[in-house]
Amino acid sequence: MKKYLYIITFICISNSTFAGVALLDHYQSTPLSGWYNNNLNVCGSTTKDLRLYYTYCPGFGTNCAPANSCFGNPNYRFLVTLEKNGLWVDDHTFDGGYWTYDYFYAVNMTPGSYRIKVVFQKRNLTCQYVTLETTYSNTIVVTGLPNISPVSITGPNVICTTNSQSYTLSGTSVNTTYTFNSTNNTFKLNGSNTWPINITGINPTIQIQPIVSGSSTTLSVTTSSSGYCGTSNSSIQISSLNPLLTVIASPTCTGPGGTTTVTATPNYSISNPTYGWQKKLSSAAWPTNDINTGSNPTYNLSVVTTPTVDISYDFRARVTDQGCVSPYSTSVRVRWCKDNGVYCCIPKREGEFEEEQLENKITISPNPSNGNLFVKFSESTFEIKKLLVSDLSGRIVKVVDPKTNSAELNINFDEFSNGCYLLQVIDQGNTIYNSKFILSR
Repeated sequence: MKKYLYIITFICISNSTFAGVALLDHYQSTPLSGWYNNNLNVCGSTTKDLRLYYTYCPGFGTNCAPANSCFGNPNYRFLVTLEKNGLWVDDHTFDGGYWTYDYFYAVNMTPGSYRIKVVFQKRNLTCQYVTLETTYSNTIVVTGLPNISPVSITGPNVICTTNSQSYTLSGTSVNTTYTFNSTNNTFKLNGSNTWPINITGINPTIQIQPIVSGSSTTLSVTTSSSGYCGTSNSSIQISSLNPLLTVIASPTCTGPGGTTTVTATPNYSISNPTYGWQKKLSSAAWPTNDINTGSNPTYNLSVVTTPTVDISYDFRARVTDQGCVSPYSTSVRVRWCKDNGVYCCIPKREGEFEEEQLENKITISPNPSNGNLFVKFSESTFEIKKLLVSDLSGRIVKVVDPKTNSAELNINFDEFSNGCYLLQVIDQGNTIYNSKFILSR
């Protein structure tokens, strides 16, 4: 009797074909926090948390994959690799059941193309892993942004007036935010000195106006622009010069053989000035050329011979500071008398008042004085800026600088001897009013 051995093989054929899905996204906190799969623009690099979503059979639940054939070890394996430009960056390996999300934290992302490769494996009858599927996620492209173009600011380093001057920005071709700062808030930009000041545009022209003469600043600008990396900086040194002079003569009247000194005082300290003077007889026209005294702010003049008639000279000056030339000062008049009489030495000059007109402008009382003298302008709009007292030789014996400007002043002369004195009162407009008074005790 023949015996037969029958081997029955069961073949399971699935009538479904599945394709896994892998989705890669990154976390961002602004403008709305969440997970996004958009491409990125970076300045150099950015640090991101990445998330992978994977399913072998989307829409069919989690148990659609072929069962493991290894009895006693039913686990699947997932090989997850993060790639940049097709090269390895990081990887994770999982043994177990189905899973949905995997995370790569704090990934330093530089320009390139990022994706994740997922290899899904199961065990066969001999408990070896065999690959069911290799799937690639979507790609996130990281693009490096260009650096912002260098900015420059051009314009004059010296402003000779208190008028505004134009300064031009250059170096950019896109809409840019310019942030301006000044080390001195006595300068205005486009009418404002509330620093810092922001302007948006492409290579704008700005207006800088100094408020105070003799001041300086460093004007700096920083630029930034959307779609560009970093910032650009530039600066320029600006000085506001605008010199003005006040000229005072001492004495304003002298007798035969006398000497007078005329002094020019600028409205701010000038480190390297050049002074130019003009002198003329009061009846003559001003000359066309200046007398240069260099950095010396004084001009000395002597009349050696005894004049046969009273002579009056007018003086004025101007100063140059780093190329900025001031206008001529208000002139001052000096008289040389043919004798030393007191009535000669009541100086007069253009724009001053005769003695009877002076009484309508200023009051000096009591005169004669017993030691206290009260000086007052008749109009409250006038202010006493300085007061000079001279003896009859023209020597200045007292200078009074009121601590506060006012239209009146009380002066004590107890330390002076009796006699006749000359008085010069200078108002806030540098107009000089001349008079005389007598001390008698």
